[in-house]
Amino acid sequence: MSTRNTLLSSCILILLPSTLYANAGTLLIWAQMLHLVFGNILIGLIEGLLLSKFYKTSKWKSILIMILANYASAWLGSLLFTYNLISPIQITINNLNYWFLIFILIAFVFTLLIEYIFILFIINKSTDKRKQALSATVFVNCISY
Repeated sequence: MSTRNTLLSSCILILLPSTLYANAGTLLIWAQMLHLVFGNILIGLIEGLLLSKFYKTSKWKSILIMILANYASAWLGSLLFTYNLISPIQITINNLNYWFLIFILIAFVFTLLIEYIFILFIINKSTDKRKQALSATVFVNCISY
């Protein structure tokens, strides 16, 4: 008799409509967090290796500092975009492409400014340290972007 009750209860549960909630979270939220955590490590690793190969810097110092630089860039960039740039702008479906390109350019320049400071610490002391750090910053970010 209990098997019959279990079967009947299961059929009722399967056949009756259930309430679904669309705000349960998506994989895109997880993708953003995974990129923030692991993506910055990978990007910092690649940029550090590029610096050590093409600018003859210490491999481990370059990798560690570039990982920190990428986290700083992501954190400061999110503060800039979230609270200062995007809020006052009226973005619509008609001007989305325009603003998307503008934000990519602003993010790229902002990344260059932040990571330039970190690359100054990595570049070996030379007479043209600032010029070399600037070219290294543009080089690694053009590849990693």
